[in-house]
Amino acid sequence: MQLCSIIFDVKSKAKLLNILYIFKESFIQAFSELRNNKMRTFLSLLGIMIGIFCIISIQAAVDS
Repeated sequence: MQLCSIIFDVKSKAKLLNILYIFKESFIQAFSELRNNKMRTFLSLLGIMIGIFCIISIQAAVDS
């Protein structure tokens, strides 16, 4: 029983470390792409800001 729980703990820790490694590599790749494509990043953020501004403006106009 004790050996089984130790093996399970080792396997679950290995899976957790693998998942954390995948997340770390994903974030590194994402920030690298953001850094390499500055214009696309800027235009995407600008589009999101304009969209949010439009939604808030329409909601304010409807409520008043």
